[in-house]
Amino acid sequence: MQNFCSFLEREHGKMEVGHKSDKSNESGGSSRANLLTPPSSNESTVSLSSCHNSTAYHRLPSNQPSASYGHLDCLKEECISELQRLSATRIERLARSLHHIRPLHLIFRDHSFYQHRPTITLFWFTKLLRSSLRSLTLDCIQGESIIPLSRLFSLEGIDKLTVKQPPQRAAIRVNIELFVNWLNLDAKQRRPIQVELLNCRDITPQSLAHFVYKWRKTSEICMFKSIKIDCSSMRVADLVRELENPQGHYNAAEEDENWRPLTPPQPALGHGVSFYELEQKKKVLHLRHFKQHNAYIEYRIVNDMIILTCKREDVIRVKNNSTSSMSSVGCKSSSSHSKRKASKDEIYASRFIRSFIKRN
Repeated sequence: MQNFCSFLEREHGKMEVGHKSDKSNESGGSSRANLLTPPSSNESTVSLSSCHNSTAYHRLPSNQPSASYGHLDCLKEECISELQRLSATRIERLARSLHHIRPLHLIFRDHSFYQHRPTITLFWFTKLLRSSLRSLTLDCIQGESIIPLSRLFSLEGIDKLTVKQPPQRAAIRVNIELFVNWLNLDAKQRRPIQVELLNCRDITPQSLAHFVYKWRKTSEICMFKSIKIDCSSMRVADLVRELENPQGHYNAAEEDENWRPLTPPQPALGHGVSFYELEQKKKVLHLRHFKQHNAYIEYRIVNDMIILTCKREDVIRVKNNSTSSMSSVGCKSSSSHSKRKASKDEIYASRFIRSFIKRN
């Protein structure tokens, strides 16, 4: 879906949370017009005299760079009611037309910046199709503020997640809490997921190593297909150091909501990538599970992509192969022993025949 809900940009709607309409606003055309027209970008203050409890949606905490997202842990009823008002049944009708597609792969792609579209509209739409949704792609989703993806979306029942961040004005933040929450899901709700992240600099080597450490400590093996991250998002040498020396004391709460790591430094002109960095990219690590040693995460770099693959050695199959090989060896040894017995009988028979011929 390209440029999802771009009609909100044309309508210049206004999202209100906790607003109760009164008769004066319904009867006054001028006040209604002011309610549907957002303030211009050069205004320093917002006038809400007609409705002191209402807030323009681009002024909501979810759309403010300096906001605290503690009260936006999920799509609450008041937010959903306002989204329904902005949608005017258009988003709901689109969801009903796609409900029969199973499994469903949703692709959201933005080609431009939409100032008047709430980012939570995308996740409300995915919530309407959650029963059939199996794959989600977020391609260059842009917005005025950054919303942590783990607050509005869960990997429950998801097979594949692909996120490609825009070079600027990214509307979502892919943090490691999204994958840690996946580890805490029930086994029936957790599916072997495949993840691909491009230009997602919010995941640091420390946080990724923390996820690997949490995976190794789980009581049961949480199988996943692969996690791919482009090498331009983090320094490979830092990730290898964190994986080889797990600390286990990473605290995501210490990071500010609007914190973003710096872009990895580019090599100096004429120098290229350092020899140490190239050597680190050649490394292949096997990080085994602490309790079930037949499962491990394989780390390697292929085509400038950091790839974490979850693998499990089939111990039962190995045992069966070993027992079958032992039995086959035993069969071969018994057959050779019988051959040796047959050769001795033949020798005795030949001697008896020779002695009988000589007597006669």
